[in-house]
Amino acid sequence: MSQNEIGQSAEEASSNPEALVGQAGFIFSGTVTKLGATNMAGVPLGEETAVVRVKSFVRGPALLEAYVGKDITVKVLDPHQLSEIG
Repeated sequence: MSQNEIGQSAEEASSNPEALVGQAGFIFSGTVTKLGATNMAGVPLGEETAVVRVKSFVRGPALLEAYVGKDITVKVLDPHQLSEIG
């Protein structure tokens, strides 16, 4: 069982989303465009990586607004909870 940066397993984290929201440095809404992929050199491909198109930021520094409409690479706790468009 893998652990995230705060020492929780994916199962524990998904069962307590309020705790994750409280600890998050930023929160955004987006669309998964590709699972098991990356758009950044140097980021290893893996089941837990995904390319996501940012729709909006719910919380975070204003400078993150520059990423709205762009694709970013994210690492997810449980890739089986995601599906890609298309």
